[in-house]
Amino acid sequence: GEPVKELIQQVYADMEDLHKVYIFRYSPEYFNRMRTYYGHTLQQLKNIPFDTLPVGEQVDYILLKREVNQELQQIAENEALYNSLQPVIPFAPAIMTMQVNRRRGDTPDAEKIAAALGKVQEEIKTAIAGLKQKNTLTPANARTAAEIVSDLRNGLKNVYTFYYGYEPAFTRLVKQPYAETDSLLQQYAQFLGHELADKSDKSLDASGITGTPIGRAALIS
Repeated sequence: GEPVKELIQQVYADMEDLHKVYIFRYSPEYFNRMRTYYGHTLQQLKNIPFDTLPVGEQVDYILLKREVNQELQQIAENEALYNSLQPVIPFAPAIMTMQVNRRRGDTPDAEKIAAALGKVQEEIKTAIAGLKQKNTLTPANARTAAEIVSDLRNGLKNVYTFYYGYEPAFTRLVKQPYAETDSLLQQYAQFLGHELADKSDKSLDASGITGTPIGRAALIS
């Protein structure tokens, strides 16, 4: 057999499945799940006797190990960045919790969700006002924050469309708070990505293409 090749194929398949489940790439849940998965992958590699492999499989072994370690390093960096951005996205955990509950198929508490969305709205307004008064973000970090906010908006839409029309209380109580929150998330993402990132980013060329590297390893691209 070709144990390394089979493991690589399994990693690709698993990544595709995991990314469908864990939709927030910048979240504690995602970081923890991926760290556990990659740690398990390294253990599987360790259980394969390297010296008995053909040269081609040995090359694949080395490449896979390197890529997995790069991914673990990227996760650590992204986690540190996410934690540093918490002051400008304090509402992220609330929306992430709603998405996790939806994924689990929980019956929604419409009043609680509506109240939570009201708080999210206030936190977005406060964050925008604070950044307008004093921008504490580099262009690269503002761009990442914009990406996170856009992901949160998509995740909230996922929650809303799942329950709307099926849960009467949710349909009645959450429609307006959702619409207002969705609009604010869109405004905030644009503010972060355009006003704070693009307009102040000296690495942008005339075409508007940034010179900031993406930094994603090729393994799961």
